[in-house]
Amino acid sequence: MAKTDGETLKRTLSVRKNHPAVDVRWVQWGVAIGLLFCLTFLMIPRGTLPSKQLGVGDIVPRDIKATRELLVEDVDSTAKLKEAAAEAVKEVFDLDLKLSETISKRVRAALEKVRKGYETYAADAIAREAAKADGQAGEDGEKGSSPSKIVETGADKLASRFERTQTFKALESEFFKALRLESSPGLARFLRAKRYDPALADNVGFLLRTAMDPGIVSGKKLLEAHARKGISIQVVGGKGFQVVKDIHRFRSLKEAAKGLPALAGKSPIGSNSRERRFLALLAGRLLEPNLTVNKQGTESLREKARRDAKPVFFQIKKGEMVAREGERLTPPQVAKLRGLAAQEEKRGFVGYILGIALLIALALVLSGIYLLRFKPRLMQSPRRIVLMGVILLGTMVVIQASMLAGLTFSEALGNVEALSYYFAIPFAIGAMLAAILLDLEVALLFSALTAFLSGLLWPQTFGLPLVALVGGLVASLRVNHYRRRSSILWTGFLVGLGSVAVIVSLHLIEGSLFSTDGWFAVVMGITGGVSAGIVVSAGLPLLESMFNITSDIKLLELGDLDHPLLRQLVMRAPGSYHHSVVVSGLAEEAAEKIGANPLLVRVAAYYHDIGKIRKPEYFIENLSGPENKHDRLAPRMSALILISHVKDGIELARKYKLPEQLIEFIPQHHGTSLISYFYNKAKEMEVTSQQTVNEDDFRYPGPKPQSRETGILLLADAVEAATRALDDPTPARIQNIGRTIVARIFAEGQLDDCELTLRDLNLITRAFVQILMGIFHHRIVYPQVEQHGQLELEAHLDVDISDGQTRDGQDRPAVAREKSPEAVRNSGLSG
Repeated sequence: MAKTDGETLKRTLSVRKNHPAVDVRWVQWGVAIGLLFCLTFLMIPRGTLPSKQLGVGDIVPRDIKATRELLVEDVDSTAKLKEAAAEAVKEVFDLDLKLSETISKRVRAALEKVRKGYETYAADAIAREAAKADGQAGEDGEKGSSPSKIVETGADKLASRFERTQTFKALESEFFKALRLESSPGLARFLRAKRYDPALADNVGFLLRTAMDPGIVSGKKLLEAHARKGISIQVVGGKGFQVVKDIHRFRSLKEAAKGLPALAGKSPIGSNSRERRFLALLAGRLLEPNLTVNKQGTESLREKARRDAKPVFFQIKKGEMVAREGERLTPPQVAKLRGLAAQEEKRGFVGYILGIALLIALALVLSGIYLLRFKPRLMQSPRRIVLMGVILLGTMVVIQASMLAGLTFSEALGNVEALSYYFAIPFAIGAMLAAILLDLEVALLFSALTAFLSGLLWPQTFGLPLVALVGGLVASLRVNHYRRRSSILWTGFLVGLGSVAVIVSLHLIEGSLFSTDGWFAVVMGITGGVSAGIVVSAGLPLLESMFNITSDIKLLELGDLDHPLLRQLVMRAPGSYHHSVVVSGLAEEAAEKIGANPLLVRVAAYYHDIGKIRKPEYFIENLSGPENKHDRLAPRMSALILISHVKDGIELARKYKLPEQLIEFIPQHHGTSLISYFYNKAKEMEVTSQQTVNEDDFRYPGPKPQSRETGILLLADAVEAATRALDDPTPARIQNIGRTIVARIFAEGQLDDCELTLRDLNLITRAFVQILMGIFHHRIVYPQVEQHGQLELEAHLDVDISDGQTRDGQDRPAVAREKSPEAVRNSGLSG
């Protein structure tokens, strides 16, 4: 029965790497092919040829011949022709022939308003005189004076009396305001003399029409710019244009106003020269320009001229030498080259895509070879392979989306070139995520891949790939600093500083650092680094959850000793808890010495013995008395109970959702080592029981340590248990036992599957000895004290004064105390 249980346990704990549920090779090829298609698709929107586009003045790198016959538009010449046609368009002016009539109507209305005041006042005066006459007739018996006779004989007097009233003054003021005229005493006297006769509007209208119909402009400077080619006149309300080359026929307001007195003197208006002079004065003040610039009409004609202009073409014959090596390109040559490039792009789109796909495939193949060669364990994990694919693809999606956004901003604002916006792209997110979730070597690989693929997205400059490479390297080399969420943002800032260093260098080379583009690019470089930190902070928890990958930040959270599992370990197996804490210190120091992950191995050490929570009393470090429960069990059953703490630990770890990266330490920290004490005891009983002892029943199922970190934990666990069993842990004995245990484990082949070298083992042993000598330092032998104070001193010093032994040595069952430290370790009762 015991044998059956042992075989079941080993099958449960056996590593499935030899018989994986999914063939890892299919995962590798699937991720590679998926990346190839997706990354190639991301390159399509750029639509640019991989070859460098040459401009005017560039040196031709080689002879260039036309491969086909075609007509190529000379873009520059066509643009010049269109602009010349637009420039030839004459400025459009609107001529308003009805403006004089409009002003005349305005004058008539203003005159009628004042004239009506005269008439109203006269009517009121007649009414008063009539009433007065009727009253006098009634009293004297004689008929009074006639009202009409009174008005006829007193019209001038009535007008004079009205002109002295406030009502008249208000009407006169409104008259000048309505016509936007300044009040003039002479003009006012003239208008009063005429009683503001509305008929004056006809004479003013005649003068305005005669002066304005030829065209009046606000100032002659408006026409001087068009003296050479003339102008186009469009009559308001009419159709078509009239071209006028002689612009001197048009007068300014000042010139027209000066000519009105002469015009009035020759015209049949007014009864005398004085009246004509004042009519000319009034008309001069009412003049307005009726010839005005029509900007919209001009631009409409120019746009039509551009559209109507015929393009200029170059005829290229097949085999024609377009440019020779070493020549400086001229504008016609550049036009021909661009035309040929456009034709080749249309004709060779499939070839372009295939070329891009081949480059990406080459990069992926080389990356795969690198990982298989230097990271074989990583390439055996389907989960991590998919994670790498997701990180790379996600990074390029973000970069492509950011490029399109930068191009949109550049075209919309037009103040800064698109390249300056591109420096704000978070290139370092792939390297940063790889450094946090995987390791340094993979992060460095991602830096190179991101730089290479960014160069394919924007081949016009090497600046972007260089920024991507430097930013990725900065993010990668801070692999041991991602211990807090805030450290990600700090790294992003450092990435931004690295990008700024590259940007400044590039602009110094070009001599454009102090330009608008230069300063803007520097700001965008800082933005790119900080945005990378923000994106990584947001995406890291999602990737950790999706792929069950543990970052250093998550490890710090799990390293909190207040974790429910660790609290249970303290309460139910305090000796195992103490052992785990000491082992964590040893393992962390050793990992620091050889460049492994000290945080991972420390946190893993906290949890590696959590399976002892189920049956703590069967492990020597948790015994509190002389009774040993193994004395009543068969050796095979004792071994099975000891082995079961691995299975129990895995079950508890999964119940509390510990990451797989930590769970892997639980079966690997014993490897496939032999529980020698119970195996030897079973062999001694083999003769009497007549049962064959199978060594596999007394071995831990493993697997052997698969990484440097699990190997360090196995060594730390063994050395700590053996050192704790020493009766007198002097520095010499600690050093000897440490070297002996490490050498034995190495000789047994327990470290065959991890990447620890002999140099690493030497450094690990030194680290163990240094820490253990600090823990088991030499204690002072105190003189005898009274019995009543002995317990207090023992509790303080953790020693048994009566025999000079540690409590651990005193409480250890006799079966264990009789054995050497190695035997205690091999017995399986400890560690």
